[in-house]
Amino acid sequence: MKRFRIAGMMAVGLTVSIIFIMVGSLHAGGHIKRGGTLNYIFGSKIPSYDLHRETTFGVIHPFSPYYSLLIRVNPDNPSSPTDFVCDVCEGIVDAAGEDGGKKYTFKIRRGIEFHDGTL
Repeated sequence: MKRFRIAGMMAVGLTVSIIFIMVGSLHAGGHIKRGGTLNYIFGSKIPSYDLHRETTFGVIHPFSPYYSLLIRVNPDNPSSPTDFVCDVCEGIVDAAGEDGGKKYTFKIRRGIEFHDGTL
């Protein structure tokens, strides 16, 4: 008798849990809220605020949104050492490169402001 009581209580608990999960899933499927502030914490001491010098995850993650690159590694193919996509540029004018691949010409997007204020 005691065994049936425990099994029954477990079945009721499982059923109630499933119902709560289903109701929560239905509620979460509403409208997506865009914008706002994302707060996150990294358990790391930041050695400095120089993103060009530091490579620790405690510096890279919080400060990288403030820096743009001319080109960056393709996020869809990060293991390739030759697959890049434009970040600040609109495209590579000469994809083959000049001077044996040592010089490339990029078309920069309009409205890009550099650190010294030039456009």
